Amino acid sequence: MLSARDGDLAVNGPGADVFISYSHADREWVTHALLPALEGAGLQVIVDDRDFQIGTPSLINMERAVEKSLHTLLVLTPAWLQSEWTDFESLLAGLLDPAGRRLKLVVLMLEPCQPPLRIAMLGYTDLTDPAQRDARMTELLRSLSR
Repeated sequence: MLSARDGDLAVNGPGADVFISYSHADREWVTHALLPALEGAGLQVIVDDRDFQIGTPSLINMERAVEKSLHTLLVLTPAWLQSEWTDFESLLAGLLDPAGRRLKLVVLMLEPCQPPLRIAMLGYTDLTDPAQRDARMTELLRSLSR
């Protein structure tokens, strides 16, 4: 697990499997459901609250997190769509893989919403139906673990 150790935070350390891009309105679900599932599957995860370097501008932390992660996982909700910060994170990840060949952007739809075309063109994990969440989460974990 990547985390803060002796002042060396994940965004300054070795690479990670996944950087989670989410709205802070969805922090509780990310912290208590998504993050434990990802790390429980053995994935190294960067998440802002824990791994961004204190005192470094947010834009720099975001840039480092996107660059150092194999995947940027977008947690789509209406709140995510309203955030300029998450928009920046998705644009950065898209720049590193504009054709989507390396699967840099991985999309998880937590709540129904209409993403911009650059994201809507990508396949996504649909967690909007609580009855299907476990099965879809298993598929997501399998995809990220490849």
